[in-house]
Amino acid sequence: MVMRSAGAVAHLFKTEPEPQLPDPPAPTPALCMSVGAALARVIEASPYRVVVMASSSWSHCFLSPVGGWVIPDHAADREMLAALRRADWDAWRNRSLEQIERAGHHELLNWMVLAGAMAELDRKPVIDDWVETYIFQSDKCFASFALI
Repeated sequence: MVMRSAGAVAHLFKTEPEPQLPDPPAPTPALCMSVGAALARVIEASPYRVVVMASSSWSHCFLSPVGGWVIPDHAADREMLAALRRADWDAWRNRSLEQIERAGHHELLNWMVLAGAMAELDRKPVIDDWVETYIFQSDKCFASFALI
């Protein structure tokens, strides 16, 4: 998502006039997962060993009004974590951009590509660690997917 003067305390200090055009929307979770599924099909047809990795934190407090811009959206993160544990890819695919933006899940869209690839390959996640925090701006998930 492209954002200008958004997040953190920017809502308190608007020094520029509002832009004429709104920021462009992010790709939807469904689109990100479709890209991941296409990537998985290419990987499957390839003779090479490949790593698909999503690296980002989950809810970023400075992007979410839920925790007053200072606390991550733990409830939304826990909901996504529960769906990940179940490999409930429909819950990921059907997340709306409004839900993504409200929770500060902008970077979780990186995980949507990974989720699409793992859904396509019918891989189930192992949650290696989950870190929920009030001091580091975002919750962290460490997951792996076993080889078949």
